Amino acid sequence: MFILINTTNAPFRIRKSAWVQGFGVLMELLTDMALIALATFMALGWIIWLSARSKQLPGLDKAMGVQKVHVRSTSRLGGLGVLLGLACGLSLNHALGSVHLLPLDSSVYNAVPHAALYAPLLVCALPVFLAGLFEDLTHQISPRVRFVMGLVSASSAWVVIGVQVNRVGVWPIDVVLVWSGVSYAVTMLVVVGFTHAMNIIDGFHGLAASQVAFMCSAMAYLCARGAQIELMTLNLVMLAVSIGFMCWNWPLGKIFLGDAGAYLMGFWVVSLGLLWVQMDPKVSPMAPVLLGAYPLIETLWSMYRRVLSRKKLVASPDGLHLHSLIYRRLWWMAVQSPRHMKTIVVGEEGQRALQVSNASNARVSPFFCCVFLVLDGFVMVFYQDTNTLLLGLILFVMSYIWLFKCLIRFKTPALLRRYSEMRKRKVRDQVLSCG
Repeated sequence: MFILINTTNAPFRIRKSAWVQGFGVLMELLTDMALIALATFMALGWIIWLSARSKQLPGLDKAMGVQKVHVRSTSRLGGLGVLLGLACGLSLNHALGSVHLLPLDSSVYNAVPHAALYAPLLVCALPVFLAGLFEDLTHQISPRVRFVMGLVSASSAWVVIGVQVNRVGVWPIDVVLVWSGVSYAVTMLVVVGFTHAMNIIDGFHGLAASQVAFMCSAMAYLCARGAQIELMTLNLVMLAVSIGFMCWNWPLGKIFLGDAGAYLMGFWVVSLGLLWVQMDPKVSPMAPVLLGAYPLIETLWSMYRRVLSRKKLVASPDGLHLHSLIYRRLWWMAVQSPRHMKTIVVGEEGQRALQVSNASNARVSPFFCCVFLVLDGFVMVFYQDTNTLLLGLILFVMSYIWLFKCLIRFKTPALLRRYSEMRKRKVRDQVLSCG
C-alpha cells in the first residue's frame, strides 16, 4: 500500500530489501497512529471522568430537543479530545520528522513536507471550532454566528494554504471557475456547507466519526497511490483520532462530538479532499464528493424539506433526517419512546430499558457503515473516472430519496421490515423479562 517504488525489473535482492524497508515504515506509521489514538482516548476519558463527578459542569447535552434520542445527560465536549489528538499528531511530526517514506526514493514523491500543511490547517480550523465549543458550553451561539465563523475558517484556508475549488470535471462549470471570484464563492459554499453537514449527521453513536473514518481511509489509500504523502499522513492522523473517539462514543455513547468536534472533523476532511484534487490532476473532483455524499445529500434534502415543503427556516432543527427515520422504523423501542423514558427510569426495569435504548441507538451506525463501505469501494475503483462517479452519485441520490419516502410513509422495505419486527420482539422480551 505504501511502497510506490517501481522495482519490477530490479534484482530479487533489491526488491526484497525495498519490501522489508516498507514493512518497517508501515510499522512506524501504525505506531504513530496508535499513539495519536491513545492520546485522544485518554483526553476524552479525562473529560468523561470530570463530567461524571459533577453534573453542574458546562458542556452537558440539552435536557430536551427534537433531535434528542438518548436519555442520560452526556458531555458534548468530545471536540476538545479531537483537538488534543490532532495537536498530538503535530507534536509527533515535529519530534520525529516527516514521513519516513520519503527517503526511499525522493524523486518519486511530492516532497512537500506535511508539516507545511499540518499546522496552518489546524490554525485555520480554530475559528469554527471555537464557535462550536462556545455553543457546546453555553447553548447560546446562534447558527448565524457559527456560519460566519465557518466562513472565517474557510477564507483563512483559501489564503494561507490555497484550499479552493478550481475544477469539478464538468466543462462549462470549469470554465466559470477560472474566475477567482466564482472560485472563492464556490469554495466557501463547499467548505462551510460540508463543515456544518457533519454536525447534522452527528445524532447517533459513532455515525459522524465513522463517516470521517471511512473518508480518511479511502483518501489515505488513494493519496498513497498518487504519491501525495503529506495528504496521506494528514488523513491517517484524523483516522487515528476518529478511532480514539469512537472507543468512547460507540456503542455506549459516553461522550459526544458536539458542535466543536463535528465542525473540526468536517473542516479537516473537506479541506484535505479539495487539496487532494488540486495536487493530483488525475483524480476526479467527484471522488471526494462521493466519499462524503451522505452528509451532503442529507443537508441539501433537509434544506429542501424545511424551506419548500414545511415552510421552515433552513437552520430549524427537526427529527426527520434519514438516520433518525431508520432508528424509528428499525430499532425504535418496543416499550416506550426514549423521549419519555425518564418516566420509567426506576429500579432494575428502568435501567434495563435504558440499556436497550442505548443499544438501539448504537445500531444505526453499522447500517450506515455498510453504505460508507460501498461508496469507498466504488471511489477507490473509479476515482479517475468523472462520468462513472457522477453516475454513482446520481444512483446514490435516487436511493436516498426512495428510502426516505418509504420510511416517511411507513412503507419500510420488506427486508428491513422483517429484521425490524424480529428485533422488536427480542427487545420486548428482554424488557418484560425484567419485570
